[in-house]
Amino acid sequence: MSRNLPSIDRRIIELLLKPENSTFCVQSLRDQYLELYSVNPVHKAPLRRFIYERIKKLVKAHFVEKDSEIRKRGQLYRVGAALQEADLGNPEDDFAEWLQPALFTRALIERSEGTGCWHCLSGFASSARVAVE
Repeated sequence: MSRNLPSIDRRIIELLLKPENSTFCVQSLRDQYLELYSVNPVHKAPLRRFIYERIKKLVKAHFVEKDSEIRKRGQLYRVGAALQEADLGNPEDDFAEWLQPALFTRALIERSEGTGCWHCLSGFASSARVAVE
């Protein structure tokens, strides 16, 4: 197990500790998060990325295991017993806080390039667009 324990949004930890989420996929956690914590459905894609990044940290620290069957969509994960004993919840790692820099960056790009510029960005700017959205 990794010595550097990941600091994870406490809401994600709460969801993972529910018995029905002993086996889960990122999309199911996203849907539960949207419903339970009143997140605007407009933010579905960023929320999925936010949760996925935290699940990757948990996999790396051996608190969550990736299912042996590799899938492009709907990848299954299993919550490890060590997660229940660990104190990983961090109120500062919050989706709303994580989302703010992306919205700020998008506003700056739209201000300089116009609101219709997202579809025509290429190269490095396209990568920035993906990171922002």
